[in-house]
Amino acid sequence: MNEGKRLLVLGIGNRLCRDDGIGSVLAERLSHRTEHENVDIIDGGTIGLGLLYLFESYSDVIIIDSTDAGAEPGTLIWYSLHDLEATEGEGKVSHHQSGVLDLLSHARLMGCLPKNVILLGIQVAAIEPEMGLSEEMRERLPMLETCVEEEIGHWLKTNA
Repeated sequence: MNEGKRLLVLGIGNRLCRDDGIGSVLAERLSHRTEHENVDIIDGGTIGLGLLYLFESYSDVIIIDSTDAGAEPGTLIWYSLHDLEATEGEGKVSHHQSGVLDLLSHARLMGCLPKNVILLGIQVAAIEPEMGLSEEMRERLPMLETCVEEEIGHWLKTNA
């Protein structure tokens, strides 16, 4: 493992608004299944800028969040930091894009922006004020877990 390389997998979202909480739910589930000394998986919920301190300790970050790109529910869409910054003001790629971009902008200003940032956007089926994921998302949860685990595995392989 390269010295100083650490990965943060950060799930965000509001579990009180159906599929909006998919990032939070995935982070919680993966945190019980994935163990590696240089990888931490954290459910960031809706804390927003309160997560800034986390970036000081990581070289790489994968953010998991809900998105509405008009794709089939459960579709995973990869966004680089450049992709996120390029879409600012043109429409959201993430339901928490303003918060995510604020978080990343503050990290850059404070000099703690991780070298590599990826947002894994997950196309949602329903966002409404109700607890729990929609049936479509519950059915796709195992597949989404596998996709995020593969991304973590890829990171481990390239940073060993």
